[in-house]
Amino acid sequence: MEEVSTKFECTVIAPSGKILDCPASSVVIPAHDGQRGILCNHIPMFCAIGLGIMEVRKEAPELKEILKPIYVMIDGGFALFAANLLKVVAYDAVIIDGLSGEQIEHIRQKEQKRLTRKNLTKAEHDKELARAGVLEKLIELHKTA
Repeated sequence: MEEVSTKFECTVIAPSGKILDCPASSVVIPAHDGQRGILCNHIPMFCAIGLGIMEVRKEAPELKEILKPIYVMIDGGFALFAANLLKVVAYDAVIIDGLSGEQIEHIRQKEQKRLTRKNLTKAEHDKELARAGVLEKLIELHKTA
């Protein structure tokens, strides 16, 4: 009997390059109008992405378990799902999986510098404040995962 796949390819591309490329069993993306869940064989979809956390779940069927999720902070962009391939092209993305505490602290400090730049309009300041909040949530999720 032929085995049915429950995985699809998930790729995240940011200005710095490809930051994630892995098989996934499920992904939740922060679409511009709310969270979108994607499973294998999902209907084709194209959507704008807002600011939020993308959750990627991978399975290890040989171990009969679900591996710890990978979390990625996404700040705008687009997602395309077709033929069991999810491509996310983000205006900006941060992944802290596999980073040391020192590297995570460096990312946190960099984000704080963005928030304290001079000549920010109120809208820009509010956006940077929201980004800093999402980054803190990402760090907390990473600690508990």
